[in-house]
Parts: sequence; structure tokens; C-alpha cells
Amino acid sequence: TYPCDYLGTADGHEWGYVPNSIDGAYYAFKAGRYTQKVYGLVEGGEMKLGLTSNGQKIEWVLWANFKLTYEGKTEESLLPVLEGLIETMDNLLNDNADGMNNTAAAALQDAISAASEAYKSTDVDVLWAGVIAANKAVVDTRASINAYAAFSAAMDELNETADANYDNACAKGQQAYEEMKDATADDLTMEELEALTAKVKDAIALLSIPKYEEASDDAPVDMTTVIVNNGFEAGNISGWTNSGTIDAQSQNNASFDNKQGTYYGEKWHVNGTVDINQTLAHLPAGTYELTAYAYSTATDCILYANGISVPVTETSGLYTVV
Repeated sequence: TYPCDYLGTADGHEWGYVPNSIDGAYYAFKAGRYTQKVYGLVEGGEMKLGLTSNGQKIEWVLWANFKLTYEGKTEESLLPVLEGLIETMDNLLNDNADGMNNTAAAALQDAISAASEAYKSTDVDVLWAGVIAANKAVVDTRASINAYAAFSAAMDELNETADANYDNACAKGQQAYEEMKDATADDLTMEELEALTAKVKDAIALLSIPKYEEASDDAPVDMTTVIVNNGFEAGNISGWTNSGTIDAQSQNNASFDNKQGTYYGEKWHVNGTVDINQTLAHLPAGTYELTAYAYSTATDCILYANGISVPVTETSGLYTVV
């Protein structure tokens, strides 16, 4: 063990060390601890392998000594793989009763039945076909669960946006909401579900557009609500896309005296380009004015809107693009 390794305890008893250092991880791996095994299926000669982490919290991920063995296509090698896939499908069905629609649940139940029949066979080709079909069913089901979750989240956002904006929304936004407010996804394929989710998101975007029919140079309409996270008050850059070679980020210190809230966007960099942007949709045709508080020591920094731009200088202040 090493000083920075973690000593685990439970009920006042020490149960062992968890590596929390490079040296500690080295000796844990050398001792055979934390070995993970996964089955990979190959058709067509290619296999993509690797390790991924979702990055949802501060974490430390370690890996070393990848090893690949070929077990062939035999009854002895295929049966445990198919058995594991059947268990995975059962768990997906039981753990996601409210997380998938009727179409996905029925398809998964059919896949479980087909895989269970294939498991009874001693024919290698039948077993192999069962493994391939079951693996596809697992992949499709997980994708469907994600699609259903995205639809549910979009519907929640639609209702929240309507509660906040409906009375002041443009006519197209109100119409889109009325068409989508009772949308259901119980009997849709994943492709139909994704298409419906896209329509719901369009309705959300339209609801964010205020009434603009009477807008003019003398009476402009404030359209700021269509800019997602316009002041970075989400504490991150959600809604924005980093298109440069260096990612911009949110910041909450006092260095930018023209920030209008707690946060602002910034990036210190020496080499590379910073380009943070978002594309607005469903805007009515016409002229717009974009303003933003900005400051830059770079000689080529610009504030832009659809190809029209103004330079941003070392003068911290309000910049305007018309």
C-alpha cells in the first residue's frame, strides 16, 4: 500500500485498500485485482475495443494490459455468451418497465424467447445466429430506452416552456404546442419515436420565440429567449458549441467587470482558435441586432451573426452586430 491509497472500512472494520495512486494501481494490477472480462462478437473481420467513462463526476480511471483471446465458434464458447445475453435482456425488461414503450418491450420479449430456444440447440450455427440476434436486441433495446428517455425529457421541457412562455409566444409557437402537448410514444418504432422527439423540440424552440408580428425599427422585439444559456448562468456552456481547436468554458470570478450575472464565458489560450457558437432556428425573416459584452487581447477576435461581424478589442464593453 501507499500513503495516498484509500483504506476501506465498514461497520468499524477495515476491509482493504483501494488504489488511489499510480504505484498502488500498479501493484493491484500485478496481483490480478480488478481484472475485467467482456465477450466480443466479430462478423466481417473487425472489432472496436476500448474503455469509456461518462465523466459525470470527479473520478479516476485506470487501465493496462489489454489481452485478446479467440475462442472460436463452438458450443462450449457460445453457450455462456448466449446465457449472459439472455440474462442481460431479462434485466433490461424487468428494470425498465416504465423506461421503454410497448413496441420496444414486445420486441425484447420476442428476442428473449428466440434466444431461449436457440440456447436449447446443439447446432453451432443456430447458437451463433442466436448470439448475433440477441446481441442486436440488447443494442437496439438500449438505444430505444435512451430514445424514450429523450422523448420524456422533451415533453417535460415542452410543458415547462409552455408554462413560462405560452401567453407571450408567437402564433407558430402556440400552434406547435397545441399540436404536441398530448403526444404519446407508446406504440412507435424507435425511428418514429426519434422523429416525434424532434417535433417536440421544434415546438419548444418555437415557444421560445415571443410575439413578433408588430416588430419594427421603432418597436423592436426582444428575442433573447431563443438564445440558450445566453449569460452562461447555468454555470457551464450548455446550449453552445465549441467549434475551435480550444474549448471555451464558463467562469465565475471577478475578472470580467462587465458580466451581467454570476458567470461569463472565457478562455485563456496561447495557440489555437476559440469559436463558441450556437445556431438559432425558426426565426422570422428580417433584420436583427445582436449585442454582447466582450473583451479580448487577441487582435483577431470578432463578435459575429450570420457572417456579419465586429472586432472585439481590449476595451471591455458592449459590442453590437446589426
